[in-house]
Amino acid sequence: MFKPRTIFSALTAIILAFAISTQIYIQPAVAAGGTCNPTASNLPICPSTAPSESASFIDPTATIINPTNITLGENVYVAPFAQLDATNGPISIAADSNVQDQVKITASGTGVQVGERVIMAHLTTIKGAAKIGLQGSTGPFTDPITNTQFSNTVPETFLAFNCEVDGATIERNSVVNFLSRVGPGVTLPSGKVVLPGKNVTTNLEASSGTLGKVANLTQADVRLMEGVVAVNEALAKGYAELARADLSNVRGINYAPVTSFNSGGLPQIGGTTTRDPNFRNRIVGNVIMKDSLATLNNKLANRISLRGDEGEPINIGQIAGMANDVVFHALLSFTR
Repeated sequence: MFKPRTIFSALTAIILAFAISTQIYIQPAVAAGGTCNPTASNLPICPSTAPSESASFIDPTATIINPTNITLGENVYVAPFAQLDATNGPISIAADSNVQDQVKITASGTGVQVGERVIMAHLTTIKGAAKIGLQGSTGPFTDPITNTQFSNTVPETFLAFNCEVDGATIERNSVVNFLSRVGPGVTLPSGKVVLPGKNVTTNLEASSGTLGKVANLTQADVRLMEGVVAVNEALAKGYAELARADLSNVRGINYAPVTSFNSGGLPQIGGTTTRDPNFRNRIVGNVIMKDSLATLNNKLANRISLRGDEGEPINIGQIAGMANDVVFHALLSFTR
């Protein structure tokens, strides 16, 4: 039985431009050229010889199982404590996609195929033989809020916080919302958004809004996806540059990369600017914690990701404790 879990994340609107067209978009699993396998020689920068502008970055805390069966395109960002398991099937992730904190991809059968510009947000689970963002329509779609038509010719796909894709096909220009699930054999069509917490088990549920499990894509959805993709492309480049300068820069308590939306810098732990590459959890950038490092060492469990590497700070007062697999990530906000 599907049981939604809880996740806390600071999410604010991202406003960027969108494009208009009516053509059909079909994307191969991984774009030709610029691909790599995240083997030991290609960690954390993949491929190791690629320039930062096109390199993919895999956080050292990520778990990569059977890397020769995993293919990454350019500018892919794999965040802390993500897990890619290609033991029982291949995994391919095309250019400009991102695998965020605590995402778990477990392939079987024909494997997990992820197209370009796919967002896999914190704690997303993908398993089985799944296809995500490989093909679909660019529009026109009808915005249910403004009742206007729009298209998106450079499409994205959004798997939101703590959702699950289990052996399903998720087309471009679609959203699987937080705490929701799309089950085996189901195709979520372009232009559809799974509502939060819904379990979609049939193609009719995935395509018909009258059954109460999906709604229509909006222009605001597209703007949000465009912004998230752009941010994670910049993070892939920024972390690659930090790693090239010194591999210890991308471990433990450490720097955020300097980007157009973040000035970099180190966390403040117990009132002290702190860098500790040997710390077991990832605490990055603009994070302020009241407890001392010695106290946190006893209060924090494992696989914790506290990232202030976008546009907003995270300020955490004195805590009683923090369990395993916690993600705090303050996201970027734009006004335009």
